[in-house]
Amino acid sequence: MLHKIKSKYVLKNITLNLSQKFYLLLFKYNKKLQKKLELTKKDYKAYNQIEIDIIPIDLEKNIKNTIINYFFDEKAFYHIFLDDKEIKRKNYFKKKDNVKKIKVLIDMEIKSLKRLFADCKYIKEINFVKFNRKDITDMSYMFSGCINLTNLNLDKIKTDKVVRMNHMFANCQKLQELNVSNFNTSKVETMENMFSCCFSLKVLDLSNFNTSKVTNMTQMFCNCRNLFFLNVSSFNTSKVNEMSYMFCNCALLNSLDVSNFNTCHVYTMVHMFSHCYSLVNIDLSNFYVDANTYVKNMLSKCPEELKDKIKGQNEKIRKEAFS
Repeated sequence: MLHKIKSKYVLKNITLNLSQKFYLLLFKYNKKLQKKLELTKKDYKAYNQIEIDIIPIDLEKNIKNTIINYFFDEKAFYHIFLDDKEIKRKNYFKKKDNVKKIKVLIDMEIKSLKRLFADCKYIKEINFVKFNRKDITDMSYMFSGCINLTNLNLDKIKTDKVVRMNHMFANCQKLQELNVSNFNTSKVETMENMFSCCFSLKVLDLSNFNTSKVTNMTQMFCNCRNLFFLNVSSFNTSKVNEMSYMFCNCALLNSLDVSNFNTCHVYTMVHMFSHCYSLVNIDLSNFYVDANTYVKNMLSKCPEELKDKIKGQNEKIRKEAFS
């Protein structure tokens, strides 16, 4: 059983029967949490609803100084396991630490996973072992800047109440596969930059996405330069008002089905398809564009074949869209 908190900010005494390698850091006092700290080992398992395994890249070969952020939010309550080593009371590891595996458990007090792994440059793999929570509301910037992340297992992740997914996977430069088929996006309101700069991503099937409440899709797939298959055919865009740079520099994308897009409330499509050098199959005939819609460079650097086709499909798309 865990001892009571004797300091307003730090739990000083940790019982040994939970194992010598268990450490708990508290950065913000919470009375509800204090009551729940008097737990049995069995209760403890139910209390910590999210469990994550994190594997850094090879420290000896890749690291000179600091290698990985792991205190993701000082307002949160995290349980950290670092192999059999002591917890480091700092937000980085050094080469000599030689940590091979990290386990993080997140308490039920947490409602936001915003920036959870943001800019963790040396994480190679993240595996959600357990995710029984359905009350998380914010996943914005969750994996943003994980530039060495190659393997991401999201099969168990629950997104039932998530409202924000902007920048969620932004700048995950080495991520080649991403399965989000289990995502419930029915409450999500913003997907701005969600997959931007995922340079290595080749296939992305979002046919299961419910986008009925989304208002912002700016730069959603911008700079996904190796993406050659993207399924957005089921997108409901009736509430979207921003689509600027949405598919910009999807250089290998040959075909894109946006025939179901409702653009009645969209006020900016600036650079929406610009630098899509391979795009030749797309139907914009049902795109609503009026005099107040910003369309500058919407199809800039696209194949001339495509520009001619679009001009024949939709006369309302003005001249500045093709420059």
